[in-house]
Amino acid sequence: MKTLALALLPLVILQAAFTGCVGASAEAPNVLLISFDGYQREHMWEQLEAGELPNLKRLMDDGVYLDLSQIDYRTQTKVAHAQMLSGYQSATTGVYSNGHVFHALPTGYTFLERAEEHLGGDGIATGFISGKRTNMAPVFSMMEGLDYVSIHHEYLENVTGGTGEKFLAFIDEHHGERFAAFFHTTEPDKLGHIYGENSPEYSGGGEECDRYLGLILDSLGTHGILNDTLIYVCTDHGFAEGGFNHLQEPRTWLITNDLRLEVNQGDARLLLPDIAATVMYSLGIPLEGLGLQGYPLQEPLPPEADGRLEVMGDVQPPIMVLDEDNDLNKQFEDRGPLTVRWRLDDERELSRTYVTVREAGLKYVNGSCGNLVYESSEINGSTASFEVTFTVPRYEESVYEVSIYGVDERENITVQTIILSSDRDPPQIRVISVQEVQRVSGSLLSLKCNFTDPTGITAVEAYIDGDLLVFDSCSKTRVKTLERTFDLSGYERGNHVITLKAVDVAGNVARRDVDFTMEDNGRLYYIVTNMIGLILGIISLGVIYKLK
Repeated sequence: MKTLALALLPLVILQAAFTGCVGASAEAPNVLLISFDGYQREHMWEQLEAGELPNLKRLMDDGVYLDLSQIDYRTQTKVAHAQMLSGYQSATTGVYSNGHVFHALPTGYTFLERAEEHLGGDGIATGFISGKRTNMAPVFSMMEGLDYVSIHHEYLENVTGGTGEKFLAFIDEHHGERFAAFFHTTEPDKLGHIYGENSPEYSGGGEECDRYLGLILDSLGTHGILNDTLIYVCTDHGFAEGGFNHLQEPRTWLITNDLRLEVNQGDARLLLPDIAATVMYSLGIPLEGLGLQGYPLQEPLPPEADGRLEVMGDVQPPIMVLDEDNDLNKQFEDRGPLTVRWRLDDERELSRTYVTVREAGLKYVNGSCGNLVYESSEINGSTASFEVTFTVPRYEESVYEVSIYGVDERENITVQTIILSSDRDPPQIRVISVQEVQRVSGSLLSLKCNFTDPTGITAVEAYIDGDLLVFDSCSKTRVKTLERTFDLSGYERGNHVITLKAVDVAGNVARRDVDFTMEDNGRLYYIVTNMIGLILGIISLGVIYKLK
């Protein structure tokens, strides 16, 4: 009996730790914000009901669950976390989507920096730990005063420990002092992009997040500070049902042991900026004068929050009309300053407009979509006209993309891109070989060709009878070799057309058709030819043996 009692002791301690989730007081000194990236609300509920998320379920059963939304139309990681940590929307943060980060989040905007400012460097330990570098580092590169920052490409667990071990190490190091931290996982979002939302891998990512939540709760319990820690677990955006992306998936969620949030259960007006306001409220940070666009959820939302519902229903981007008499390419060839004119119209209020310039054909790096050459102030009204003059650098054989963005108050984005180039010549296509390499139970097509262009290739394609065989995007490659083998067992014998296409950075398109015949020699033909080959091989070996 004594052995059994000792064996049950850890379970008793763990149960007490989880029970402590209920008892986290409103004056709890510690705050943890944990973001499970891209965890679709419906998928999370399916796994909860299947018993696959025991730690989230225990936190939910003893705490509060809320439905939230990401109000910005591009529901992506950069946008969502800028809102979640600052309490402001895109017009203030300057972060509009993963590919449109015109500004890093200004210094001092995160709840972690505000905690340092309010409580002093000796009054609180702060940590920012993320497993996504590309989609987080550009936004949070200007944070100052934090005790620990880690932003790396890594899963929760890998051969070196992973992001999850950094979460636990932070708690181990700072459990004896007051702390506020943000923990962010790559899972299950990245797995959804690779395998799809309905995949076992995506579910496994959710289970791994839940396992580390359990380890975090265990660690807080072991250190005796679970009752002193307010925990907010959420996701940044949803995920397309059965899909591989989440461009317009605003349905998010929040689970917490902060029972004060019960006053807002069932409210459809809750948004991601409310999370930052809620965390700041729990840290005792004065919110007056900050101009936050989020509300602290410890208190009922005020009546003016009703306007959110109307804005959330707007899914139409602004209409952009470029001045047709404004020939930007003619100005570019004349090597003078460039002037572009456009008008924006929207059924509701407009927000901002931007102009960016970048060398064409280069993939964006860390969210950069080029040099920002114009940024408007806040637009008042639903109609506005603009005229902007700017210059671009000139290099030999350069091609540029001028992109004009219009944004409304819902953060719907419209964009028009103008290619600047004097290049009118399409790429060159050279076919090296197109041949059938097997014909027994199936048929394989061996294709090898080169694409060349002095300004750079951006994409190559190959078709058979109009059916796409391959699409390969490039990053301003001047010489591109395509060498692939394709299974054509589903095609009939006889004549076919292989179509090759290439696009250069100036938008010029080259096309070449190659006639190709799939022969039907029959199985007997291949048996005979293989036997002849075998006999010739044996004869060759005999000759070699005699020569020896």
